[in-house]
Amino acid sequence: MAKKVRQEVMRSSDLELDHMRHSCSHMLAQAVLEMFPDAKLGIGPTTDDGFYYDFDLPRTLIPEDLDLLQEKMERISKEKQTFRRIESKVEKAIDFYKKVKQPYKVDLIEGLKKEGEKVITFYENIDNDGTLKFSDLCRGGHSEDTGKTGAFKLTKIAGAYWRGDEKQPMLQRIYGICFKDGKALRTHLAMMEEAKKRDHRKLGQELDLFVFSDLVGAGLPLWTPKGTVIRNILDDYVWALRKERGYEKVTIPHITKKDLYETSGHWQKFADDLFR
Repeated sequence: MAKKVRQEVMRSSDLELDHMRHSCSHMLAQAVLEMFPDAKLGIGPTTDDGFYYDFDLPRTLIPEDLDLLQEKMERISKEKQTFRRIESKVEKAIDFYKKVKQPYKVDLIEGLKKEGEKVITFYENIDNDGTLKFSDLCRGGHSEDTGKTGAFKLTKIAGAYWRGDEKQPMLQRIYGICFKDGKALRTHLAMMEEAKKRDHRKLGQELDLFVFSDLVGAGLPLWTPKGTVIRNILDDYVWALRKERGYEKVTIPHITKKDLYETSGHWQKFADDLFR
């Protein structure tokens, strides 16, 4: 019985943190629209340690933009804007987003329509005097208000194709992390810094183990003499373990037809980086 109670508490705790992170993604979108009124909004889900949101923007973001957006989010958090859930018929929602020129939201809702959805949900940010500050297509859930979103920090900018399709527009993705309090956030940031020190790309360069070349492709290391020695030692050790367990070596070609990579999914995901 006690074990079951602990599990229920943990699930409730995890859900609360997920709501905080989801709420942060909406705060980020609101902040971006303040900075870029013509921004086109993509999606803004939660991640294992925070959240992200994809945007189609009039210019390329720079690291300094994260500081400005962080300040805006902190201001929004202090305003304690209430999250309010509303429902809308699909056709009405499509018309609304067409009117406000948000094509990616239209695309999402049209996809829901094809799946048979008749009614969709929005979440609105309402300030203390009842003014609508922000609205987004969303299933929820969220924190009670923007003041209950824990401790958060924007961390990086990346590129992402809309719907993960290279034939679609490239959007700008802003990542952030979120935890229940400042102590947990600082602990995570410290872990991230330690991870950077142990990044294999950094160590490979500093220890002269391997290099990368655009002519070869991303993720395909060129081993130096020192790196090759270490690689061979590890390879011999691993194969000794496998031999004890009855494995035998075979030799296969280093290159194959495109069909194999299409079957594995590598072609669709890494075509630009590895194969062109």
